[in-house]
Order: sequence, then C-alpha cells, then structure tokens
Amino acid sequence: MRLGQTLGGLLNATLGNAVELIVAILALIKCELTVVQSSLVGSILSNLLLVLGMCFFAGGVRFAEQSMKVTAGQLNSSLLLIAVIAVLVPSAFHFSVKVTPSGDGVALTSKEEANDILSMSHGVAILLLILYCSYLLFQMYTHANLLEEEEEEEEVPQMNMVTTLISMVIITVIIGVTAEFLVSSINGLTEAHPSLSQEWVGLILLPIVGNAAEHFTAVSVAVKDKLDLSISVAVGSSIQIALFVIPVIQLLAWTLNKPLSLLFDPFESLVLFFSVIIVNQTLADGRSK
Repeated sequence: MRLGQTLGGLLNATLGNAVELIVAILALIKCELTVVQSSLVGSILSNLLLVLGMCFFAGGVRFAEQSMKVTAGQLNSSLLLIAVIAVLVPSAFHFSVKVTPSGDGVALTSKEEANDILSMSHGVAILLLILYCSYLLFQMYTHANLLEEEEEEEEVPQMNMVTTLISMVIITVIIGVTAEFLVSSINGLTEAHPSLSQEWVGLILLPIVGNAAEHFTAVSVAVKDKLDLSISVAVGSSIQIALFVIPVIQLLAWTLNKPLSLLFDPFESLVLFFSVIIVNQTLADGRSK
C-alpha cells in the first residue's frame, strides 16, 4: 500500500525468495549441488505453474474476466524468456559438443568440457546480474510511469514502517535457522525413503515450502481483482530467481571453489523452457477468463 503495486510486488518477490536464497547457500556450503540446481529450477516452475495457475483459478472463481496491464505482462514474460534462454545456454552447449574420453584434436575431453561449461556459467551469471540491474532501473526509474496502477479504492496500511521493518528482520532470521534444519534433514529423508530422490526433494518439495509466502500473497490479491499484483509477485519472483538468485549462487560457488554450473538436468531444462513459453502466451492478450 505504501509503495504501490509495482514496487510492492517486487518487495514481496524479494522477501519471498529469501527462503530459496538461504536454502541454496546452505546446500552449496554442504556441497549438495544437485539439491541447489533442482531447488532453483523448481522454484521457477512452482511460481509459474502452481502459484500463477492458482491465481488465475482463484480469481476466475469470483470474476468472469480479469484484466492486466499489457505492458507489464509483456515486459515480465519477455524478460523471463530471455533469462531462461540464457540460463539454458550451458545445457545447449553440453548437448551440442562431441566429447571423447581422451580427445582426438577435434572433440573435447570430459574435463575440458566441464571447464568450458564452468567458464560459460560464470560468464552467463555476470550477464544475468547486469540484466537484472537494468530491469530494476527500468522498473523503478526510467519507465516507472508505464507500470503504475490506478487504485480503485483507497486503503490504509495497518502497520507502521518501523514495525514492518523489524518484523521483516525477525522473520528473515527465523527463516535462516529453520532453513539450516531443512537442508540438514534432506539426506536423512532420502535415506529413510529410498523412493524419494534428492532431485525430487529439490524440484518439488523445497519450492512448494519456499514459495508459500508468494503463493499466499498472490492468491489473496487475485481474489480482490488485483491481477497485476499477482503476476508481479508470481512472475516477478521467477524473474528474480533467474536473474538474481541463480547468478548470485553461481558466483558464490565460484568464490568458494565449488564445481556448480548451469548444466541442469535435460528433463528439468525442457519443462522449464516449455513452461515459460506457455506463460508467455497466456499473458499476451492481457486478460484472464
């Protein structure tokens, strides 16, 4: 209410993604690289398919048709598509090069390919951070007027700024403590239940838990016919994961000398790409029926 729907949505997405960022950092320190990769991809998928889908469903139950600002929708979907394509470049490189055990002068060895993918991942991470800074500049300063929303009814904030900030700090500390227990329990969970893999936990379970804040916020405002704010939270959170969280984790792994790359599982990569295409088409006409 104090910042408006655009900046409010950005703030919601940022605070909601604190869970994913903390979990990913803790898993990275423990060298659970599979969990890190799966949780980041799963977070994007959860926001795009589960959270955004529930927003359309919940809003559609109450309203026959909801409209959204086409400019903001096209910006978010296009930026998300660019970000995901950039993230998947190392995977495309992996499936396009010829690898042999020893190398024959034309093909790469497995070690050479791994080094090339790591270098490429570092370069992509830097470019994504530059793109994210440009996105913030566009959203908050240069084109802020294009994303402003007209409030149909005036609402009064129920908490003052100091109380809000203190609450945010306390909740973030609690998240950090519980995330430590969460990451530590993953191995025990998969060992106790052999049918569950670390990839499944990272791709499905962690994102559902981590996206609870975005899920509640986005759905609750969707039923109030504030679809722009719902999309800003759900899609904006996915954009922030792709443009900020993934690059930060990648560069942190580089600093810690951890062999984390942007080479994701082929199935996860395909599902991610097609999900972004579907969302892009869904937001194209600016209406939800």
